[in-house]
Amino acid sequence: MIRKLVVLLVVVGALIAGDMWLKATAESRVAQAMQKTFDSPGTSKVELGGFPFVLKLISGTIPSAKVTSSSLERDGVMFTDVRMTLEDIEFSVSKIIAGELGSVKVRDGHGSAAIKGNDLVAALGAIGGLEVTLRDGKLLVRAGGKEVSADVTLKNTNLVVRAPGIGRSFEVALPRFVQGLQYRSVRLSGSTVVVEFSLENANFRQL
Repeated sequence: MIRKLVVLLVVVGALIAGDMWLKATAESRVAQAMQKTFDSPGTSKVELGGFPFVLKLISGTIPSAKVTSSSLERDGVMFTDVRMTLEDIEFSVSKIIAGELGSVKVRDGHGSAAIKGNDLVAALGAIGGLEVTLRDGKLLVRAGGKEVSADVTLKNTNLVVRAPGIGRSFEVALPRFVQGLQYRSVRLSGSTVVVEFSLENANFRQL
């Protein structure tokens, strides 16, 4: 009886270990595919949900996943500290193995990303000859020797900067790095602008 129990435990342990190895391999492949799809200069990490994972892999569906990327560039805008939580994911195993994310579809999700102050300033500083700085969670605009605070809001996919102290406002387009992404809010944090977004019926096909 004890021998049978030991054998059973060994078999179960081997199956669990094999499932964990398969999951880790899949996570690595998806992370590599992200690097390729977004031509990201940073590092990406993927955590896939579901157990036993082999059955999820065979079915081509995963209940949840968490994705993080240190940097991701789209249309000349560099996003950093990108974080996404995905739910109800469908995919093609063969395309994932081939390093393609085009088959990945996400029913629901949310996330956030940051834009460093110098990257934002580079975009804003070219508008109307204004001098723009971002420090200590404040956006400052200088024009004609006068420096005033500016407010930052969102309008669809545009970042709207308003400087009422000098009667100026302007917009900068924020690219969507995932189809089905909708920007929801924006805030200033230290020397970065943090945008939060939602995902609905999204996919990772390259835009």
